Amino acid sequence: MTDPVVMAITISDLKALSLNLQEVMKIYVLPVMVIFFIILTWSKTKSAMAAFVAGCAGVLIWWFVLDIEDLRNDVDEELSDPKAAAVAPRVPGGDL
Repeated sequence: MTDPVVMAITISDLKALSLNLQEVMKIYVLPVMVIFFIILTWSKTKSAMAAFVAGCAGVLIWWFVLDIEDLRNDVDEELSDPKAAAVAPRVPGGDL
């Protein structure tokens, strides 16, 4: 095989690996981090309220990470839609 073909295959494999790692992060790593965050907060403060707030903050971060792609896609659609970006034309003498 030629060098460009090998490079293309390597790039394709790395892209697939990166997508798999993103899914692993979303499904496994983030929940473990939230649980660790709650346990760490509880061990430092011994307060149920602080642990609850830590859990809420962790879940909020997890939700944000899961929905950021949808938010990006929605913004891209709004920016690429010419009707949404159109500004009403100014009519001379219309500001009276």
